[in-house]
Amino acid sequence: MKRILTVVCAALLAGCAQREGIPSGRDTTGPFINISKYVFDTTVGNEIDFSYITGYDDVDGLVPVQVLGTIDYSRPGEYYPVLSAVDYSNNETLVGIVVIVHEEDGTQTVPEPEQKPEIPEETGCTAPGALREDIPCGAVPPETAQTYDMLFPGEGGQERCEAYEAGSCEAVYTNDGSFWGYGLIKEGE
Repeated sequence: MKRILTVVCAALLAGCAQREGIPSGRDTTGPFINISKYVFDTTVGNEIDFSYITGYDDVDGLVPVQVLGTIDYSRPGEYYPVLSAVDYSNNETLVGIVVIVHEEDGTQTVPEPEQKPEIPEETGCTAPGALREDIPCGAVPPETAQTYDMLFPGEGGQERCEAYEAGSCEAVYTNDGSFWGYGLIKEGE
């Protein structure tokens, strides 16, 4: 009896650790962080709201993005935090960003580096037909992303999306209407 109870408990635990339709241990890819701007400017005392930045995992769907590192909004300077997204299989994606805190009058107190890396400077989207002006053109608006259980970037995303038996897939577009990938529509929507 003790042996049967042990086997039943082990089977139950294995079933809980595995998401429906995804074999345990098969998720080895980290989430995609939906960002197209890597340098952020602000003035002393004005914190930057990073809440519009979301992460998408091809197995787990939407995952939270955290800002790791220190940004001292009370002192001018350059800060180098990292955006982190971790899926439920502990695959992590890290993206470095730069936050420049200027004096209140807008002057920069940190000397410019001799060579600047090529980093997109997109802050919002003024393209005709943009859904929101406050997020980058190449980002999928959070309210759009939240209508899907899972998101799959690129053209190859359609095949991965359609591999799931539950739900149906449709194309997902960025804020400016450009193709981004495919989304698995939430059941009941």
